[in-house]
Amino acid sequence: MNEFTVSIIIGSIRPARMGDKVAVAIKNHMEKKGYKINLIDPMKIAELQTLKIPNQYNPNPSEEMKNVSRMLAESQGFLLVTPEYNHSFSGTIKNVIDNFMPEYSKKPFVIASYSAGSFGGIRANEALRPVISELGGFVVPTPFILPNVNEAFNESGEFKDTSNYARLDKLLEEFSYYLKTVGK
Repeated sequence: MNEFTVSIIIGSIRPARMGDKVAVAIKNHMEKKGYKINLIDPMKIAELQTLKIPNQYNPNPSEEMKNVSRMLAESQGFLLVTPEYNHSFSGTIKNVIDNFMPEYSKKPFVIASYSAGSFGGIRANEALRPVISELGGFVVPTPFILPNVNEAFNESGEFKDTSNYARLDKLLEEFSYYLKTVGK
């Protein structure tokens, strides 16, 4: 068991999105392993959907934005859940992460990408890595790639293919190492 706090950020607000299913399946698995999870869903916080002014420069941030900032600041690491749209990550994930910056400094990130096709969002995953570096965070080398997302879940919202849990466990072992080593 571990005692790490991790914020999972959902990177899609499209109708019929799959990011919430991916995020909840990962969240549930991580909680079973002892992680404390902050789930940040821009579908529920409209201010995260469009970047007007980064939170750190906003003289009067809303209570919702203060709450998100607090959750991010208390996190030792982050897990970004992003779809692949047009060979890259979503505008939503960019807006959410660009709203904040000091909260990410020197903390590890995991990227979980997904797509309806067979590549699992690998291009989105790769495109997001330099953005995280620019924000002062760093990406754990192993990604979580989920292809054919429309067929990935059973009626209970769990992965149909249990090898996804084995891959997730391997990733979480690596993430845990980074959280212990450098996570604040």
